[in-house]
Amino acid sequence: MIQDEKKQKALLYTTLVAGCMTTINTSTVNIALPTFIEIFQTDLSTAQWLMIGYMLALGTVMPMVGYFGERYSYRRMYLTALVFVALFALGCALSWNIWSLIFFRILKGMAAGFILPCTMTLIYRYIPKQKQAGFLGLSVTFSSLGVTIGPSISGFLLTFFNWHSLFLINLPLIAVAFLLARNSIPEEVGVHKERLDIKGMCLMAVGTVAILIGFTEVETWGWRSPLFYGSLLLGIGLIALFIWLESRSSEPLLNFKVFRYTPFAITVLIIAALNITFTITPLLMAVYLQTIQGYTAFEAGLIMLVPSAVMVLATNLTRRLIATRTNKQLILSGLLLAAAGNFFMQFAQIDSVLWFIIPMLSLRYFGVGILNMPLSDYGMRVLPPELSGHGSAMLNWCKQIASVIWLSILTALLTISTEYYGQHGAEPMQASMAGVNAVFLTLALALGCIWIAAFFLVKNTRR
Repeated sequence: MIQDEKKQKALLYTTLVAGCMTTINTSTVNIALPTFIEIFQTDLSTAQWLMIGYMLALGTVMPMVGYFGERYSYRRMYLTALVFVALFALGCALSWNIWSLIFFRILKGMAAGFILPCTMTLIYRYIPKQKQAGFLGLSVTFSSLGVTIGPSISGFLLTFFNWHSLFLINLPLIAVAFLLARNSIPEEVGVHKERLDIKGMCLMAVGTVAILIGFTEVETWGWRSPLFYGSLLLGIGLIALFIWLESRSSEPLLNFKVFRYTPFAITVLIIAALNITFTITPLLMAVYLQTIQGYTAFEAGLIMLVPSAVMVLATNLTRRLIATRTNKQLILSGLLLAAAGNFFMQFAQIDSVLWFIIPMLSLRYFGVGILNMPLSDYGMRVLPPELSGHGSAMLNWCKQIASVIWLSILTALLTISTEYYGQHGAEPMQASMAGVNAVFLTLALALGCIWIAAFFLVKNTRR
């Protein structure tokens, strides 16, 4: 544990900067896909691999964080990952064609995949228990904030600079995170002496990629395609074999013993289910604000800054409430508010003014800010320090896979709903609006079901 308060704050700041930077990298490039299509004279099916490749890379390496952290020390792994993110970001900025950009983007995703789970591990490994919940709340908020402000940053940089700046902006942030980490994370010696678990890495990586590719390409292949089911069955089979082998290993690549701790297992289940609303929101708001209402990407990003600020305020409020309220009370309250925000958003219309949109989105984000920290803390704090790395890796791995699955399902729902209303006489804009409303109603109903499950599963506990 770190006892020096200055070093504790330095460790907090490095997790905030690194977490926000990593998630910003996802949304900035997603918004800029039309720009890359025009600059490199390519098509959408090729350019979208800038997004798909990054997500695949993140999901592939996340389960390895606990293993490599224990083998080489979390300090060395974290600092090394930051260096490689900087190098690959520079490679992206200097890319000469679309394929070189995709190549460096995938490598960057692999390096970033070690950072996100590691930030949570550092908090539960080195910060005293009485401060863990507060530190985690800020870390989770900044990571979520990165996804929300990414479109604004992307629009600003593309408007006033050029596409190279989307990647060069990473360099000063990484430099700050590196210096803070170097001065705060304790020196440790790795404990693993056996050879690298190459077999486990291959099974886990190929299995994860097979599942993720199946769901990312399902729109192209079709839900009844043999390619989709073949990819899905291959991935599930390899992951099942990986779990069986790791359960027999004395030094597993990913320790599934974390599921013996019931609160952690419940947390993984709820967070995976919650991604049904987290992953689709950027796409829904891009369709609504840009396609339907005609705002630019930069303007849409600025609109989303208000709900993001509300989420930060909610997290700070939760840091004060967690001492006097149980985790269950905060989780249920946050779920209810988030469900209400999604429910009211289904009443948005083509000509709805911002005074209606922003409060409803703010209500949704306020709920997310209330539940994020107590939910993650509910699961992570029951794990002993030696399992915190594996717990964080497991949590982020399941979250990443759930994100891709829900995104594919809800994107298909959006497309089907839009086509349905279009075939029944609705104008194109009205059909798109009806599709967006149908998805928001689905999200509200899903959160209601999660609320019922959480009511019975989560026990009343207080820090």
